[in-house]
Amino acid sequence: MGYYKTIDGVKYDGELIELAEKLTSGGGDGRLSKADAGQILEAVKDGDSYTDTEKATVKYLRDNL
Repeated sequence: MGYYKTIDGVKYDGELIELAEKLTSGGGDGRLSKADAGQILEAVKDGDSYTDTEKATVKYLRDNL
């Protein structure tokens, strides 16, 4: 996947989307657990700042997963 993923005309962080999809697939109930959210937070913190794209992506994940 590319660095960005566009969904309904909005640009999101493709790596965070991919990580969330990986975390919600498998034997669980398809939702993000507290531990999963921690992994996503660590992925967000990999850079020097919390970008608008990352903010939009986290909101998207919160609303859709």
